[in-house]
Amino acid sequence: VFWDPTCPVFFTTSPKYRFVLCQPKSALVWVKLCAKTSLELEEKSDEEIIDEVMSLFRTIFADREVPWPTRSLITRWNRDRFACGAY
Repeated sequence: VFWDPTCPVFFTTSPKYRFVLCQPKSALVWVKLCAKTSLELEEKSDEEIIDEVMSLFRTIFADREVPWPTRSLITRWNRDRFACGAY
């Protein structure tokens, strides 16, 4: 993993991406969004969102190699008729 494996969460100064949850044993990261940002990102493609997040990670971890994700899952809860934007 490209982040400190002892750190389960890191916070950012990004107005869009405030905090990221990490699970180093599985090499998973969750980027949490809320309110206006989540609605704005629902209008973007998965590729556009991944590009933004990767740019953020590469800025934060500029001294390390940040690999492109092998898989991703981007939810759009506001459009989900069962979730209706609820968390």
